Amino acid sequence: MSTQRKQLGFTIVELLIVIVVIGILAAITIVAYNGIQNRARASASSSAAAQAAKKLAAFAVDGNGYPATLAAADIQDSASTTYQYTVNNSANPATYCLTATTGTSSYTASSTNPAPTAGACAGHGVGGVAPITNLAVNPSFEANTNTTNPANGATITRQASSAIFGSYGLSVSAPANGIGDSGVSLPNGSMTAGTTYTFSASVRSLVDTSYRISVQGSYGVGNSPVTAFTTGEVKRLSTTVTATGTGRPAVYILRSNGSLVTNFDVDGVMQTETSTIYNFADGTTPNWIWNGTTHNSTSTGSPV
Repeated sequence: MSTQRKQLGFTIVELLIVIVVIGILAAITIVAYNGIQNRARASASSSAAAQAAKKLAAFAVDGNGYPATLAAADIQDSASTTYQYTVNNSANPATYCLTATTGTSSYTASSTNPAPTAGACAGHGVGGVAPITNLAVNPSFEANTNTTNPANGATITRQASSAIFGSYGLSVSAPANGIGDSGVSLPNGSMTAGTTYTFSASVRSLVDTSYRISVQGSYGVGNSPVTAFTTGEVKRLSTTVTATGTGRPAVYILRSNGSLVTNFDVDGVMQTETSTIYNFADGTTPNWIWNGTTHNSTSTGSPV
């Protein structure tokens, strides 16, 4: 008479339960570890900002205003913490703002508030992301139209109803002259040979047609794809160019169909030293600053 052996082991259901429990415990461990890491980074960047503020205050007592550079106050980047610093000794009283960043945590200290505060100074990068500069001057046409010119018979008007960003935009009317390359030049900054730049702008078409952004001239050439618009549609056009010379390029928004009158709005011009396409920002964007005259200079801040 044979004896049937009882097989020992786990059922599939039991194995699944064990796997689920292990997964839950692993998730809890990862979340807890990340939380500890984030708190450690926040503590380190807050402490660094506080210590830097004390050194800057001591320097101001002994010297004539705040130091021109952090190195002058013996404040230097470490393997884990980096600093950004803005100072204005021409103001009365003199001012400064400092951002200390450890990993993805940033804290600020300033002449008006030396106590560490989470975040970054206006114009500084935050959370380990470097700041960028919009090289286009008067990028949202808030000041005037002096940085633009009509192309091939087009007319331009700065007006509130054409605004896509801010209070004003540029209205462009291109005639039915058979010339597709009719449109408007855009405000932009100089290029340096060998450096890569990305140009972008927002367009609102008032007719069904197509447009492109075009960089022309001896300093570099580039064109975005010809992009179709329906009436009232807003799209952002961009092109990336590596400069072949040093100087100010000619940058245009051009319509593609010269057989009809083309009316469109342009706003939010960006020129950055990168191949990355960023959302529009200028000195009026939160945590951005103008690097000179408001609406008539370059601007810097964290990508948005």
